[in-house]
Order: sequence, then C-alpha cells, then structure tokens
Amino acid sequence: MKYFVFIIPLFLIAPTAFSKFCEIEVGSSDAMQFDTKVILVGADCTKFKVNFSHNGKLPANVMGHNLVFVETAKYMSVVGKINVVAGMKNAYLAKSNDVLYKSKIIGGGEKDNFLLDLKKFTKGVDYTFFCSVPGHFSMMNGKFKIM
Repeated sequence: MKYFVFIIPLFLIAPTAFSKFCEIEVGSSDAMQFDTKVILVGADCTKFKVNFSHNGKLPANVMGHNLVFVETAKYMSVVGKINVVAGMKNAYLAKSNDVLYKSKIIGGGEKDNFLLDLKKFTKGVDYTFFCSVPGHFSMMNGKFKIM
C-alpha cells in the first residue's frame, strides 16, 4: 500500500488561519426600520465590515438614518443626549467616549460601508446599535454581540 503525504506550506494557509474578515448587510427604510434586529459577530473575527444602506427614497434631511454602537448599559444615557443642535454632520450627538462608533447619516438610495474596530468591543458584553436621528432611536435599534 502506498501513502501520499501532502505538505502545504504554512505561508499558503496563514492568511486565512490567523485572520478572519466578517461582514454584514444592514438596510434601513423610509418607514423608520432596520431590516435586522440582531448582529452576532464570531469571536474569531478580526475585522467587521458593515454595509449599511438606506432602501427608501426620502433624502437624508427628511428621513436620514445612521448606525451608532454603544454598550447597552450606556444606551439610555447616550440617546438622552441626542440633540438637533449637534447637527446632522455630527449625527445629532456630541462627542462622547460612550459612543463606540457612529456612521454618517444617509438618505434614500445611499450607502455607507465601514469597518468596526472590534478592539473597542468585549466578547460577551451586550451592545446596542441604533439610529441617532432625533425620534428614531425608539424604533430603530437592535442588539450587537461578539460570541
């Protein structure tokens, strides 16, 4: 009986063995809804890309949306600071260490793709994502967790 041994050089598998790139699509609408309520990230992800889209027709200044990520324990404190004075450019939020990421506000037909720095998140901790346009956060929110 003959046996064949295949040796695969480590450099050929190293990029996939030591880094994993994870990604999700999140859509929003003119009806103030996200098309997902839960984002689960595998603990083996080193990068996490969010492809965010606004599938409606209304412009950003009328029915814009964004994604903000915070620790769930700090969610109510952060949404309590949403203020039109901060302006759309700042996603209606003053600068805060409690905000782990906030995307730009997009309108109907627009997209925003971004990478989340997973070093800011801890495995097992509950996080919330929401839209920070005034009045939207109560309907447009969901859970984000690293498994």
